[in-house]
Amino acid sequence: MLLSFIVVMLGLLWAVQLGLVDGMSRFITINQLKRTAESISRNIDNEHVEKLAVTLSYRNNVSVMVIDEDGEIVLKTETRASLISQLSQAELIEKFQNAESSDGVSLEQSELTLENLEGMGFEGKYASSEHETTECHIYTAITQNAEGTSLGVIVEATSLPVSIINSTMLIQLTFVSAIVFAATFLLAYLMSKLIAKPIVSLNLSAKELAKGKYGVRFSGGGYKEIEELRDSLNTAAKELSAVDHYRRELIANVSHDLKTPLTLIKGYAEMMRDFPCESTSQNIQVVIDETERLSGLVNDMLDLSKMQQGGSRLNLEDFDLVALTEEIVARYAKMLQSKGYRFEFQHDDTAIVHADRAKIAQVIYNLLSNAVNYIGQDKTVKIRQYRRYNTARLDIIDNGEGIDVSELPYIWDRYYKSEKSHRRAEAGTGLGLSIVKSVMSMHPGGIYGVESSKGHGSKFYFELPLSRQ
Repeated sequence: MLLSFIVVMLGLLWAVQLGLVDGMSRFITINQLKRTAESISRNIDNEHVEKLAVTLSYRNNVSVMVIDEDGEIVLKTETRASLISQLSQAELIEKFQNAESSDGVSLEQSELTLENLEGMGFEGKYASSEHETTECHIYTAITQNAEGTSLGVIVEATSLPVSIINSTMLIQLTFVSAIVFAATFLLAYLMSKLIAKPIVSLNLSAKELAKGKYGVRFSGGGYKEIEELRDSLNTAAKELSAVDHYRRELIANVSHDLKTPLTLIKGYAEMMRDFPCESTSQNIQVVIDETERLSGLVNDMLDLSKMQQGGSRLNLEDFDLVALTEEIVARYAKMLQSKGYRFEFQHDDTAIVHADRAKIAQVIYNLLSNAVNYIGQDKTVKIRQYRRYNTARLDIIDNGEGIDVSELPYIWDRYYKSEKSHRRAEAGTGLGLSIVKSVMSMHPGGIYGVESSKGHGSKFYFELPLSRQ
């Protein structure tokens, strides 16, 4: 692209320069005439003015003549053949009068036809050229000497030959074009290398990432866009590494959660087969309980998968959050009463919300299950429902070990497990908080979160907008 741009610009430069040759030649010639006439006029009383005239004639390739108002020649240079040296006295007086009537200056232009030299026996192509014409410019300026005598300074020159100017400009433009093209090619090559090097590095790292090497790190810089791409790819690699870690952990945990109840079911079934006397209601109940545990795990996984893929839809309706929570808490309390668990529920009279009743029940159930799994030694779970602005909020509090602050952003991830403080419960599926996150994210205006610190228990909560009825 850079080379193409330079080629276009050089083409325009050639077209403009060669197209303006005639005008430039005429402009330069006329300026030389004016400057020469002005210099001689300003120094007309200097005793060495003739030397100045000769010097300017040679320097500017002009002919100079100074006359009085009667056409008498006061000063004349003989440095080159000129038209003014062939003018009669009457013609000189005419030029003096023309300048005098034109505010002291006049400029005349005429075309001179050069004689055809062909057929005269001269050698060389320039000596046998066809008819040629050239422009001749005569500039006359009126000045006065110290004695008050009016003098006419006449300067004559022909325009620079177009062929010579063209040849000169062609040579110059050729050299300039070659240098610019070479410099541009080198610059374009270096720029392409400079830009391509980090991109090549990013590409190689991306191929490693595609092979599943999530520990790869992307490097490269020099340009803002490349640096942003590098940072984005590093972030993507980090996220993919985390996803791969959770995937491996998910497989390990699901395998463990499936294996434990299956082992129990198989063991009790074999025992009842081999020992008919062991076919008691208690043993059969164990098999039923473990089957329900397997069913719960599978259902939780299916529900979470549907919600995360957008396959689950909300069935919104108005219902009393207090009544629903009370019902679930009562059921939980009855189920765990024999194990010494206590549930304290503080609430308003009613809290009508517009949400999916079944899914909110699932959220409450999972938060209660999470609290039971991490409960403190007092085995007490506190549930508080109250209004907060235009929402109904439900807090579920346990007095367990709590969660380290650095771990809080990750506990909502599927099967997240910390070696330090937060372990997945032996009971439950390990998907409860992920389901809470998915359900609350689906509800317009739904808010969820956790407040916890190491050694001070945990408070999980969610909020739903109150119904406008």
